[in-house]
Amino acid sequence: MNRKLTALIFTALVGPPVAGVLTASPASAANTHSSKTHTYKGATVQTTWGPMQVVISVKGKKITKIKVVDPTHTSRSLVLADRAVPVLIQETLSAQSARIDVVSGATTISQAYVSSLQSALKRAHLA
Repeated sequence: MNRKLTALIFTALVGPPVAGVLTASPASAANTHSSKTHTYKGATVQTTWGPMQVVISVKGKKITKIKVVDPTHTSRSLVLADRAVPVLIQETLSAQSARIDVVSGATTISQAYVSSLQSALKRAHLA
């Protein structure tokens, strides 16, 4: 599978990224009826910029929609999230998995997104 490397350069960014810490989140109940769309919440991942949680919608075995809940809380992180999260969502929908590239310049947010996404995929029995 070809994956293109997504690179976003943020000139306003300074400092190294900090890895998030995974915390528990309640799981959604799995339903095996494939004609309905089901929603699965990923774990909330704490980052320097605030918590991030990915929520996926699945129909059959296909990810149909992704929403990032409470992406961040600081003005700097809002800029990152506004630019990085749409790229991460598009990459996920294309790959239909958590095997996506992190967004250059938004490593912390990308890693938190992928961690929460992996948790949601496990709950959906897609990982």
